Amino acid sequence: MESNGVQGNHWVAYFDILGFENMLCDFKRKFPCCLDLFVKNHYWDVLDAMKKETAYCPDVVSLAWFSDSFLLFSRDDSLKSFACVASAAGGFFREAVGQMMPPRGALGFGDFYADVANTIFVGDALIDAYQYAEQQDWIGLVITPSAYKAHEQFHDSSLVRDRDFVEHEVVLRENASERLYAYRPDTNCDFLDHMLDQIRQMQSSAKRDHPVEYEQKYRYKYERTIRFYEESPRTGIRTTWRKMGTR
Repeated sequence: MESNGVQGNHWVAYFDILGFENMLCDFKRKFPCCLDLFVKNHYWDVLDAMKKETAYCPDVVSLAWFSDSFLLFSRDDSLKSFACVASAAGGFFREAVGQMMPPRGALGFGDFYADVANTIFVGDALIDAYQYAEQQDWIGLVITPSAYKAHEQFHDSSLVRDRDFVEHEVVLRENASERLYAYRPDTNCDFLDHMLDQIRQMQSSAKRDHPVEYEQKYRYKYERTIRFYEESPRTGIRTTWRKMGTR
């Protein structure tokens, strides 16, 4: 088996989708034997929108996914690669929320080997991103401590903030918490309110369709996420955009 893989230090963002199994089962009850339609409805719009991000560079960032696991990774450990992966990860988060797919993600850093042709992905950067994505007890995207430390080599303290990340006490599983940089997109009031609308709709659907699981597994995740965006500062002037339902 020939390998055309890349290896070395890389920026890696990993996402999974909260409650994906329920989402898939609900869809199959309505549309049996139509998994292609599920993929078309939920995946392609998200992936296409992310690729159209102005900072997304196909020669810098690669994408792979399996079921509800999505992976973004850079070709190297440069400043440009950090900016592109962070922007693409933010774009994925926004569009996943817009498609009613609640994401949890983390941007990590470290040694990484990727062979897209043979679907082989392994290394410290992937473990770093995977562990922090899975540990978060909300719907969010964070930069791992390893990635933040690596980004400091560029001697620009605004790099993370420029990618729409803010310092926040993120609640993790098993009653733990950690001060991390969490993704909070553009503070324009319309944009944040639209995000909140989408998250509240997902919360209502989870509460209505799976009430027992919602109380046992999801309630506090949604409440923490909503509180984070509710407490975020607003800029700009509210317009009729939100009322029109424009995405």
